[in-house]
Amino acid sequence: MRYMQKIKKTFLVLATSSVMLAVPAVYATGNGTSIVNSGDNTTVNTSTSQTSSVTVNNTNTATVDQNVNANSNTGNNTANSNISTGGTGTSILTGAAAVSTALSVAANNNTTAIGGVNPVSANMTDVTNTGDDANVNTTTSTNTSVQVNNTNMAQVSQSCGGGLEQPSLLFGFDLFHMGGCNANTGHNSANSNIGGAGITTGAAAVGVTMTDQLNKNRTLIGDPLVLNMGTGLLNDTSITNTGDDAVINTSATNTSDVGVNNLNEAMINQMVNANSNSGWNHANENIGGAHVMTGAAGVGVNLGTNVNTNTTGIGGGLGLLPVGANLNDFVNTGDDLLANTSISSNSSATLNNLSSLYTQQFVWQHSNSGHNYSSSNVGSTMLGTNGAGISVGLSSGGNTNTTVLGGFLNSLMSLLLM
Repeated sequence: MRYMQKIKKTFLVLATSSVMLAVPAVYATGNGTSIVNSGDNTTVNTSTSQTSSVTVNNTNTATVDQNVNANSNTGNNTANSNISTGGTGTSILTGAAAVSTALSVAANNNTTAIGGVNPVSANMTDVTNTGDDANVNTTTSTNTSVQVNNTNMAQVSQSCGGGLEQPSLLFGFDLFHMGGCNANTGHNSANSNIGGAGITTGAAAVGVTMTDQLNKNRTLIGDPLVLNMGTGLLNDTSITNTGDDAVINTSATNTSDVGVNNLNEAMINQMVNANSNSGWNHANENIGGAHVMTGAAGVGVNLGTNVNTNTTGIGGGLGLLPVGANLNDFVNTGDDLLANTSISSNSSATLNNLSSLYTQQFVWQHSNSGHNYSSSNVGSTMLGTNGAGISVGLSSGGNTNTTVLGGFLNSLMSLLLM
């Protein structure tokens, strides 16, 4: 008699994820100019320029090979050619055998949050009581550049007794010469006994789970709680009591350039060869009767992949566009005033997602409580089998892109998606 033997193997591989958080400070520059009681031919030139640049490069390569051969056995027992004088006969009673294997891979996951790219430039100019021919020039410019590049390469091979040849059911099979993920309480024999013989087997169960979480990029650019993506400029010019022929030039230029590139490649191979057996028992040529009762046999396999997922949120607050303004106040000017104001805002967002996925899932499994023999016995004979069940679940998800551009609500949504 062999008692219950249980093997449980769990393998977990977590490839190092790249997590990056880039939060520059809020940049601000400004000019404050005040001219009071100047003479003729006054010239005032003020200029501010602000540039913010952020570049993030994430490059990940993961090669994972997981292979399990797990066997649990309480069977393969023999009780032959015995003589029982006490009337109880010869019996084989096996305990349950179970194999539980879990393979999990999480690799190449990038989280990038870039906030606070808020360059702000301002010119504050106040000219009071000037003579003729005053010349006032104010310029403000901001430039913001954000570049995020995510490159992920993953190759994963997972097997639980994979790559084995399918046995012949016609002639039976020996699980433990096959290797693989196997649970056995059968293959018992009680033959040629005097006094009766009995074989009762416990349950045999195999459970295999394989999951992959690969190549996941989450990128958020911009603060969701500010008014825009982060750039702003202002020219505030006040001219009071000027002479003739005053020339006033104000300009504001805003440029924002955002680029996100996600390149993902994944090759996944999942292979399972699982067997559970409580059958293949023999009780033959016994005197005094014979009985065989098998336990349940079951195999459950779940394979799942979720790879190449890109989530990108660009722009916060009330919109993606930068903000620029010229505020001019002219009071009591002389003849021939010439005032030129200009505002230029340019915003560019480029997102490239390129994903490649190759997935192969292969399952071969066998669950058996039959193939039992009771023949050429003298006395009563009984054969009883329990259920044999197989459960398979295969799922594969990949190449999913979610992009949110601009807007307060969209920014909050992108935060939730992170």
